Amino acid sequence: MQHMNDACAKWKSQHNIDFSLYGTPLESTTYKFSKCLQKRFGIVPGITDRSYITNSYHVHVTEKIDAFTKLKFESEFQKLSPGGAISYVEVPNMQDNLEAVIKVMQFIYENIMYAELNTKSDYCQVCGYDGEIQIVQEDGKLVWGVPQVPQPRPEQAECRPPHLRLHRHPVLESGPHRRDQGSSAASVIE
Repeated sequence: MQHMNDACAKWKSQHNIDFSLYGTPLESTTYKFSKCLQKRFGIVPGITDRSYITNSYHVHVTEKIDAFTKLKFESEFQKLSPGGAISYVEVPNMQDNLEAVIKVMQFIYENIMYAELNTKSDYCQVCGYDGEIQIVQEDGKLVWGVPQVPQPRPEQAECRPPHLRLHRHPVLESGPHRRDQGSSAASVIE
């Protein structure tokens, strides 16, 4: 990543245009890339056998790693993504464990620039189902498996799992990512 940052700095000086790295899971692109890799190389177990790839510096989703270790590891790379960065952790339904949510949020605030907490507490706006909605494969496609709604289901986009984002704004805060802005701190929860 440092090599890529050095290349960006070189291009910036050559063209008088800013170039930068952005760290993101970019799910829709990884799906397209995985399909292109499958077409080019075939199905290779453990490499091209999924409908996604792990890109950027993110820990692979199949890695057995706790949220704190994952966020700490990925935080080391966010400083090498001056164009922006996001990390995330997938957690089970945390409605009855707000103390754990607060601990993860505090860890994010103290250790990483921008992170998202994806929880398994889902709500279907079509049928009102409130609980964990499974993603199931049907006819080669991933669809929402809402128990109360029969398939096929044209309203797939209406049913979305929520997520919580904690964003540390580097211009407004103190802490490990401050840029000499004094002792004020700010966070935004969406």
